[in-house]
Amino acid sequence: MPCIVISGQDFATPIQPGDVEIGNGTSNERDMPNNFYYDYSYSGTLLKASQLSAIPNGATINRIEWEYEIVTNGTYTINNVDMYMFQTPSSYTGFPSNTRVSGLSSTDTTWNNSITNYFQTEYSTTIEFIKPSADPNIKWRGFNLTNSYNNFDNTKNLAIVFLNNDGNYQAGTQSYPRVKGNFSSNNGGTCYFDERDNTPYTLTDFVNKQLSFFPNIRIYWS
Repeated sequence: MPCIVISGQDFATPIQPGDVEIGNGTSNERDMPNNFYYDYSYSGTLLKASQLSAIPNGATINRIEWEYEIVTNGTYTINNVDMYMFQTPSSYTGFPSNTRVSGLSSTDTTWNNSITNYFQTEYSTTIEFIKPSADPNIKWRGFNLTNSYNNFDNTKNLAIVFLNNDGNYQAGTQSYPRVKGNFSSNNGGTCYFDERDNTPYTLTDFVNKQLSFFPNIRIYWS
């Protein structure tokens, strides 16, 4: 089981020229991409092709970062995380109705048939955030993908799906990591998520919550 340790030292280097940074929102969302407060959670994010056009066609995505706010120093751990990525035509502006945790729909076969390059990048991975006192509360934090995402198509949207079956929760109220981003009422269904205790999720479970939230995110490629 891979373990990704995210410490303050990992993010001293600024964004490199040519890599893409999306978003500058100031709102907080605790459910994207991972929820530390519940035993089990999932999330999906749809990034639009127009936001990713700077990434060369055929590139390999090897690192992703989000802009996190962590107000309390300490270590935050989430176990048993699976991560999936796939692409859809640029004509889609959000996830369809009756979406499952996997990102597929139970009724929209056109959406399902349009999905390409569906790939799992993380298998039962442990993600550990370390927030030392020297770090500012708001900082870009992310990790190198255990399995890189190859053959990126820069004419298509990119979906990122997380499934967390940790079975435990990170104690706290406002102390756990939250991603910065922007809520919008103009574009529905760009994200989905849910969280609960006691019962794990599967990829075939139906999505319970959808919203228009655009996380501040960086995509690195080679």
